Amino acid sequence: MEKLADVVLGAGVRPFDAFARAGGLPRDMAPFSSYYSYFANDHADLARVLVEHAGRDSYVVELGSFVGKSAIAWAQASKALGYNTALLAIDTWLGDLGMLQTKGIMLGPRSRRGDPRLYEQFLHNVASAGASTSVVPLRATAIIGLKYLLSLIDKGALERPMVIFLDAAHEYPETELEARLAWEVLAPGGILIGDDFDQWWPGVQQSVIELVAAKNASAFQPPTLFAATWPFAHQCMRVKLVGDRPNVSARSLPLLLKYSVPALLYCIYNNLVYVNL
Repeated sequence: MEKLADVVLGAGVRPFDAFARAGGLPRDMAPFSSYYSYFANDHADLARVLVEHAGRDSYVVELGSFVGKSAIAWAQASKALGYNTALLAIDTWLGDLGMLQTKGIMLGPRSRRGDPRLYEQFLHNVASAGASTSVVPLRATAIIGLKYLLSLIDKGALERPMVIFLDAAHEYPETELEARLAWEVLAPGGILIGDDFDQWWPGVQQSVIELVAAKNASAFQPPTLFAATWPFAHQCMRVKLVGDRPNVSARSLPLLLKYSVPALLYCIYNNLVYVNL
C-alpha cells in the first residue's frame, strides 16, 4: 500500500493520517450506517475470489467508492487471505446524478460551503473498520482517474491491475467510456467487474452492450467453460447472457474467470450477469 500511495498521491501523502490529525469525523456527522451495500453484504465471497485473482502483493482498482463499505469488504478479503493486496479507490465523493437529484440522506450533511461531505464519511468509515492501511483514496472522476493510472503504467511506475470494479457514473455514455478506459488499463488475464446491469440502470445496460458489441468475440471467454468449478453457484438467482447464446441463460455460470485475455463480468446484487459474444 505504501508504494501505491507514494506513486499515486505523492511521497508521504496519506489522507487517513491527515484526517485523523484534523480530529476525524466532525461532531455534526453521525456514522453512516443506513446505506446497504450489496457488494459488501452479499458478495464477500466474490471479494475474496477477486482479491485472490489480483494477487498477493498487488492492488485492485475500485471506480466509485461512496461511503466505503465495498472498500472495507476488499480490505477484509485481503486480510482473510493473508494478502497485502491494496485497494485504489477512485471517486469524486460529490455524488452521482441520482444523488444530486434526490439529495437528502444519500448526499448526507453538507459543509458550510454547501458541498457534500461524503469523502469525510468515507475516510471515517474505512478507518473505523481498521481498513485504512489497505486503502488508497484518489479524488477524481473515473475517467480522469483511469487516464492518470494509465499514464503511470505507461511510465513503468505501476503494474497493470488484474481486477477493476466499476461502480461509478451509472449513466450513458459515461459508463461506456469508463469501461473502455478500464479495459485499456486492465492486465491480460484480468477481470473487469461492475454492478447494476438491470432495468433500473438502462444506461449501464446500454453501455455494456455497446462495449461488448464493439469488441471481437475472441476477447470474451465463454463463461460456461467454468460453470462446473465455480464454488458459489448456489447463490446465483438469475443469469443472463448478452450475445448470441440465449439458450445458456438458464444455466448457473461461474463467478471466477481465469484465462489469458481480459474478461468482462457484471455482478448485480444477487444476480449474476455474464456478457459474452
